[in-house]
Amino acid sequence: DLFVLCAEAAYKLGKLDVMEDCIQMFFLKPVPSNQFLCRAYFCQAQLHAPSSSESPEQFDKSVEFLLKAINFAKKNPRYYFLVYNASVLYWQFCRPFLKPNYRKYLAKSLHQVVKALDDIDDKDYDWRAQLMIALIECHVDAGRKEDATLVSNATLQFTKSNVPSLYTTVLGLQIRYRLIDISKVSKETKSSNELYVFYKIQRLRTLIETEDKLDVEQELGKLLKLIIKGPSAETDRSSTATSSATTTSNVFYRVPLLVDLARLCLENDCHELAAECLDSLRGPIKDLGMSLEVEFMKCELMVKSLGNKKENYSKNVVEVRIKAIQKHKQFLITAIRRGIPNIIQAGCVTMWNLCLPLLQPNLRHHVRKQLTLMAQALEDIDSLLVVLRCQCHMELAKCEEDEDQLEYALTHLQKALSLDDSGQYRDRLETSLTRLQLRATLYRTPDRPEDLAAMIIEQARASDDASTVRMKRASLVKAGEALSPDAFIHVMDSENDTKDPSGAKGPPTPLGKLAGMATQYQKAVSKAAGHLKRLGDENDQERARIWADLAKTARKQHVWDVTRVAARFCLLYDNGRWSIRGSSGRGALQFLRTQNVQLGDKPIPPEDTVKLRPKRYEDQQVNLEEQPEWVTYCNWISSLSQEAISSFQRAAEIGVELNEPWLICNSAVYLWNYTNHMLTQGRYRDIVQIYTPVLDAMKATGHDGETILLCQLCNAICQGLMQPWVPPLAVPTAPGTPSKEKPDKADKGAKGRQSGKGVKGGASKANVQGVTIDPEGTNELKQALEVIEYSLNVTSGTEPKNQVPVGVRHHLIKTWVFCKQLLNQQIGKNLGHDDESPQSQGPMCKSLCALEMLSLQGNGLPEFQQSPTLPEVSEIVVGQYRVAFCSIFLGILLLNISWNSENLDFGNVDDVLFLVLTRLRITHYCCGKDYSSDSVAAPCSIFSLCVKCPLDPSINKCLCNRFGQKAGNYELVITAARHYWNAIQPFIGEPIERELLKDPIEAVLECIAAVAGKEQEKDDEEEEEESEAPAEKKPNKGKASIEEKPAVPSAYDEELMMRAAMYGVLFQAYADKCDWEQGLRAMDQAIKDMPRTHHRLLIFKHRVITKAKLGRNVLFDMGKFKV
Repeated sequence: DLFVLCAEAAYKLGKLDVMEDCIQMFFLKPVPSNQFLCRAYFCQAQLHAPSSSESPEQFDKSVEFLLKAINFAKKNPRYYFLVYNASVLYWQFCRPFLKPNYRKYLAKSLHQVVKALDDIDDKDYDWRAQLMIALIECHVDAGRKEDATLVSNATLQFTKSNVPSLYTTVLGLQIRYRLIDISKVSKETKSSNELYVFYKIQRLRTLIETEDKLDVEQELGKLLKLIIKGPSAETDRSSTATSSATTTSNVFYRVPLLVDLARLCLENDCHELAAECLDSLRGPIKDLGMSLEVEFMKCELMVKSLGNKKENYSKNVVEVRIKAIQKHKQFLITAIRRGIPNIIQAGCVTMWNLCLPLLQPNLRHHVRKQLTLMAQALEDIDSLLVVLRCQCHMELAKCEEDEDQLEYALTHLQKALSLDDSGQYRDRLETSLTRLQLRATLYRTPDRPEDLAAMIIEQARASDDASTVRMKRASLVKAGEALSPDAFIHVMDSENDTKDPSGAKGPPTPLGKLAGMATQYQKAVSKAAGHLKRLGDENDQERARIWADLAKTARKQHVWDVTRVAARFCLLYDNGRWSIRGSSGRGALQFLRTQNVQLGDKPIPPEDTVKLRPKRYEDQQVNLEEQPEWVTYCNWISSLSQEAISSFQRAAEIGVELNEPWLICNSAVYLWNYTNHMLTQGRYRDIVQIYTPVLDAMKATGHDGETILLCQLCNAICQGLMQPWVPPLAVPTAPGTPSKEKPDKADKGAKGRQSGKGVKGGASKANVQGVTIDPEGTNELKQALEVIEYSLNVTSGTEPKNQVPVGVRHHLIKTWVFCKQLLNQQIGKNLGHDDESPQSQGPMCKSLCALEMLSLQGNGLPEFQQSPTLPEVSEIVVGQYRVAFCSIFLGILLLNISWNSENLDFGNVDDVLFLVLTRLRITHYCCGKDYSSDSVAAPCSIFSLCVKCPLDPSINKCLCNRFGQKAGNYELVITAARHYWNAIQPFIGEPIERELLKDPIEAVLECIAAVAGKEQEKDDEEEEEESEAPAEKKPNKGKASIEEKPAVPSAYDEELMMRAAMYGVLFQAYADKCDWEQGLRAMDQAIKDMPRTHHRLLIFKHRVITKAKLGRNVLFDMGKFKV
């Protein structure tokens, strides 16, 4: 007996060796058949207790001793308490295994423990129910569904009779794992409102996990109504007493159900319903744990209520998130003080979700204290959320590293390693741990070259930003030499510009330098391949990772030559496992730019000078295309471009293999940005081979929410596939300027043969010759149609997250309609869109499609048989006036088509078009919204058409100028002013007309002055001083201020002439009334607004006349006319 007592005391003191000796001596002698034998078995079990889930064999060995003790204690009722003690010890031993994929190791032994407690009929029903619930999960984890069903049914009856508080827990497990007949449960739970609503919530949770096509928000709304109002018609109440009792109980059971439903709403991003659930919890909640959980959800709701903006990193969004985190921290501290483990875990999970977007390098200092509190709280309760704890310690290590607290960072990494039972983060953690240990070692040089290179890279990362690029480059080159002392420097010499690359005798020529540079580069780069052959596969994973780190560090510090060389060495290990292709591509592009060449472009030939020509040509003209030196250089540049493109495409392939859409999207963004110059140059054919592999990768893995990027790629590829097969389109003959005279009979006959297309005019088909498409291009045109239809299907609106702005979709529709016309395929009456819902983009897209079909008529290609007429398109546009911006957008397109299509007869624009224009203006005024500069073009376009049409231009006044001024668009303002000036020309000769035009002209001139770019003039005070000074003292000022008039006036000169003429009309309007003071103010303002050119002479002339009338000094103004 003393040996057992001594062993138990040694275990409490942590002396396991003494404990083991005592137990061995106890079993050397005949063992007594009493409780000390069981206690000895307990000691043996504790000696073999597992410390982690990585040793299931050790757990089985300890359980073996516990089962021996249980079998012995079951025989004697005096020792039943030892069975209970054995179950407690068993629960302590199995705790590391109570997590997914590890519970299966407990199923057999836990079943025996539960059966032993059942055999002795232990009265601690709560304890037995907890063990039985754990047993259900163990059988499910082991895949034994039949055993789990039997145990769950027995547990359900047991809890219903003995532990009602755990009845819903067992029922939830049965519904979640489908261990019970759903129809049977539905009938049984209808007897209780609480159970029925609980069943509905758990059932919906299961359906959300298994079914895709489910209106989650609608189902959650039904459950909320069910909780608040109750199942009114499903059960009949026999008496008023029963009804009142039920009403009283509703208040009791609603709180946990509303909390559970609110949590489910937050998990499915239905924050509005979650807010309704929490608002329904009026009054104080007695249960402290439930109250804290509600507060946690309110903090989470603060961020969820931001909607799609919650993932943004704008200042306001980040501040809201930080505020929610600070508030949540206070409630989490309260939960820790109260010591409620489940609530602590729930609070830590919410805290992690709130902090997750802020774990960026420049933002994680905001959440350092919160993560520390969270990690310590989970460690204190020995939480089984080991993955969360591991991730938390990983992020804390980064936070501490940023603060140069290396010891704390090492501690967190070691804790994360101990919690990573599955090995998911082991490689990353071990690498980070090694790097930090090397960084902390200041006075010892590592023995291994890999460690030396890693230490240098870490020191370079931690270097001060004030260090020069040359200093950073020196340290990074040392890291490369440590990894490859034989080849790294040789490859670095490929870009060395200090040596003479030509290798020729005599002074080098420019062509020789270029060719020598290419030859030197190719020769030096070829030495990199031998490095891996000499080294073999030794530490290949570690070396590839270090090379990648070196390339990324050099790229971040703008040491581009080291970036390129390190990426090249890293890619020697490319067997589909590495993703350094992005750095390699960017490095190659930067090297191309040092040669003044864009991606995919040919090099710019140097000027043909005497120094450029080789001696054999002397004074003859040199053809660079025939020079071998230039050909060598061009081929080298082309190979660099192809290398960069291949790097990005290979990165996309690796993204497909790893199923990481963000890698593919990054590759697509790089290619799009670096080939944008090719798109602006119209070289769509060249980018087809560049974009197609990336688009295929995005189709395979998804586009990660980058729908606009996907549309742009599809549109560019489609344009490239169509470009070689688009014939020169015929330009239809314009029908002439509309007049008020009636058309002759021949015109009427021509229009009558258009089958109701009178608006298009009769001359369109008669004057346009047919254009044929090369049959060889049919396959590529069909391929282009498939690409553009894929983008249209993705953005059709079936998935809200894939919707794109109307402007983006307009480009797709425009390309689709033109591709259809090239293939001579007709578009149905639905105009390619079946969705008629007003909330969708279907009606808008139909309008755009109709406009594009109308704009393509008469271009020589086969026409659409069901193409709408202009009045029909106008009616479609009128139907889109539900949204002000969309109506203006469509109106712009309609007006542009009407204005630019020369085969349309403006004289027949009917009242429907005028109705469209009028409604556009009314909508724009009534909405009172601020539109972008593109949107304000609509009123200006309306004004232009109204001036062109036989309408009174005075109804528009200067509306176009006002909106052009708001947009800050000089072209719009000056165009509208020109139209206005042309329209009022017949009326400026009469004084009464000039009086009516005075205010509009003044407003137009103000708008022009507000947006026109003027030369900087002297201050008003200096101008006044000059005007009062004698003209004799500055005789040369006037000469310098007048510029010679150009022989042929440019467009800008014509604009200045028009402005001067309008100022002249304005002055004449004041002169008609003898209002010389106002006329002088107008001329003074004109001198300030107009640039210093000869166009101001007319203004000075009017100012001299005005000052003379008023008796003022005119010497300064007269000086402007001196030659």
